[in-house]
Amino acid sequence: MLANDTEFIIKNGSKCLVPIWIEKNLQYLVDNTKIDVAGWSTYRRLIVIPN
Repeated sequence: MLANDTEFIIKNGSKCLVPIWIEKNLQYLVDNTKIDVAGWSTYRRLIVIPN
């Protein structure tokens, strides 16, 4: 749980299995990026690719 969620926005999308919490100072990323998971097994990492 986040202590203070007012500093975050939530990105939902058809390709997102779960909502992603993004810091509000990164809000410009929401509609201008691809967000995905890279890697395999326990080595998976969230990646953000600016368009």
